[in-house]
Amino acid sequence: ERLAMVKSFVLMIDLECQDLIESLFEVLFDVTSKEHGVRVEGFLLEILVGIIEDLDAVPQPLLDVVLEKVVQPAKAEKPAAYALARRVLQRCSSELNAPLHHFLQSCLPNSTLERVESDVRDEWPHLVVEVASAAPDVVKYVVPQLSE
Repeated sequence: ERLAMVKSFVLMIDLECQDLIESLFEVLFDVTSKEHGVRVEGFLLEILVGIIEDLDAVPQPLLDVVLEKVVQPAKAEKPAAYALARRVLQRCSSELNAPLHHFLQSCLPNSTLERVESDVRDEWPHLVVEVASAAPDVVKYVVPQLSE
């Protein structure tokens, strides 16, 4: 609760501690549980959203941490983390629009963009579906290219 309210995570952003930010995301996704009340889930969401909103640009490794939670096996093994990741995608669709769009575009077989290295690159078809259901505006230009 205090971390969400005081927003002390801003120090990690100001000090450019990217590894710590990624670790914080991992920990928050790992500790989320269906047993947590709505209030705790709200605080976790506020922390994650607050970090993304305060970043100048969302780096691919941080985006990967979120995307890993919406594909198998994490989707089935940690349903609370899956739900939290979908809420992050929904709440941060404007901040994640450019990096997600670029990443998904680079994954398409007929893409002319430079390949984006990612741990979830091979899951791109599932990611398109998940992102489309959570934040449809992000993939509105990617989906038409799937028929080409």
